[in-house]
Amino acid sequence: MENNLKNNTQNSSIIKKFFKSKVFLWVLVILVILWLRWLYYFLLLPNNLPSCRWINGEYCKTFFNIVHYHEGSLIGNYITLKWVDFKTFKVIKDNFTRYNISCRDKYAKDKNNVYYHENVLKWVDPKTFEILESWHIKDKNNVYYWEKIEWADPKTFKILESKDLDFWLSSYSYFVDKKNVYYLNWNGSTEKIEWADPKTFKISKYYFSPDYSTDKNNAYFEWKKIKWADPKSFNMVDDEYKKDKKNVYFEGKKIEWADPESFKKLCVTTKVSKYTTSIDCLYEYKKDKNYIYRNWKRLKNSDSKTFKSLNNWYAKDKNNVYYKWNIVIWANPDTFEWEYKTFQKDNKSVFYRWKKVKWADLKTFENLNYSYAKDENNVYYYTYNSIFKIEWADSNTFKILKEWYAKDKNGVYNIYNNKLVKIKLKDLETFEILNHIYSKDKNNFYYKLKKLEWEKLKYFLKNNKNWKIN
Repeated sequence: MENNLKNNTQNSSIIKKFFKSKVFLWVLVILVILWLRWLYYFLLLPNNLPSCRWINGEYCKTFFNIVHYHEGSLIGNYITLKWVDFKTFKVIKDNFTRYNISCRDKYAKDKNNVYYHENVLKWVDPKTFEILESWHIKDKNNVYYWEKIEWADPKTFKILESKDLDFWLSSYSYFVDKKNVYYLNWNGSTEKIEWADPKTFKISKYYFSPDYSTDKNNAYFEWKKIKWADPKSFNMVDDEYKKDKKNVYFEGKKIEWADPESFKKLCVTTKVSKYTTSIDCLYEYKKDKNYIYRNWKRLKNSDSKTFKSLNNWYAKDKNNVYYKWNIVIWANPDTFEWEYKTFQKDNKSVFYRWKKVKWADLKTFENLNYSYAKDENNVYYYTYNSIFKIEWADSNTFKILKEWYAKDKNGVYNIYNNKLVKIKLKDLETFEILNHIYSKDKNNFYYKLKKLEWEKLKYFLKNNKNWKIN
């Protein structure tokens, strides 16, 4: 008995010492960390773990929370919804497939609130909340598009329909209720169209962009009334141009000097193959009996009778060749013919947009790609509005490698941010392009054609494990 008592007392003292020791504290700390980690991963963070029950692609239920998956977030992709009522929470489905566009079940609600992603939509009544077929939402009190739309009547608010509307964008431009007409602006604001009569309001015919409309009193561009416009005779030239019996309008602005009776769009007939041609009337040049127009501007010195559009930027008449509003100086309209290339030619010169290419040899000039051109004497590279001769480039050996990369016997070239970069390489045969920024040869790696220092090279190889130095 005495031995057993001694053993028990020894054991209890050992246990007491263990609980008081640092080892026990460390064990306790490790257990707490493991428990917190389990709590975080299995209760708070869904991430497709067993504790998460996905409601849809946006929302997920854990044991205690509703979590929204926030795609693209840099720090954690899962955000817990605040103030949510767990029992009554549900995702609101929209079934609008008419225009092949959906809110994709991004809205949800409980007994207290309505949610869009992880955001609580205050002032929205969850009992009468409803999604409209235009990304607008409404309740018994208001209509909303990111914010409350003033004056809108939720009972009668709807998309404005028209017999002429074929393109899906039509349903997201105009809305009407019993008192007003509304236009959805490009910046997301819903604008009330002042003076508009909802009973007689209709959208003008269009191809792609439904920005014009009329009612019994006025004509409108977007949500603004067009001064002087006559709604009865208001009709279509194309999406940007409209006319009535007195005037012609571009984006709602009256074009001075334009004659509405003879005003028309210019069409271009292009030979597609031996047996077929295409007629395109969507170019920006327009004409009447007196003048040529581009946007709301009159093209100076143009001859309306002989003018013809070559494409959306080039045109010519008996006197000049035009690039947008600019006269292509020195271009001969009799021999100038547009081709589907960056550079254009007549019988004497080469042109880049409205500028003559100095030094260019007409007979041997060729366009290599969307960055380079050459003739027998020089090599050229070009940016948005300018063209430059590449000094030291050898025209005979110059060739395109890939995209902006090119090489000749002297080195390798590339264009970064509209600036030419050149590097002289001893071993051109082993030069290899990895992407637009990185390249290599048997000796080095290059970043924008600059040799990579060792530290940067280590970082590059760490993040690009498939690329190794030979």
